[in-house]
Amino acid sequence: RRVVIMSRGKTQGQGTNGRRPTTPAGAEMLLCDRDDEDAFVAALCSPDCPRVIVDFTAMKPSQVQSVRRAHEKLPLAHYIFVSTNMAYPGGVERMDVSATDGRIAEKAARLGSASEAPCNYGGNKL
Repeated sequence: RRVVIMSRGKTQGQGTNGRRPTTPAGAEMLLCDRDDEDAFVAALCSPDCPRVIVDFTAMKPSQVQSVRRAHEKLPLAHYIFVSTNMAYPGGVERMDVSATDGRIAEKAARLGSASEAPCNYGGNKL
């Protein structure tokens, strides 16, 4: 299997405080700014781009819509969107999931409560 990591550049993204961890052996790096919609769609439509995408970074609906645009041009085999627990009551700061088996029912999502999410990484995720 091929593993391709899409990142926005050499000094930002993937990692902490702009420091990038070493790319895993055998993995490839594809540089692209996800907020440059045309470049992002072009990257996803490239014959070199894998047809299975695991998306950890979408923070705005427009970023997911870009994936849909690319899929309409060159279909993906699979698209896996990893959201955030911020969609559920209390988010990471107030939600105690220790009494659960780790699964949270989709009906527990409070999509209309986005303004209550903290202004941090998790609070900005979809």
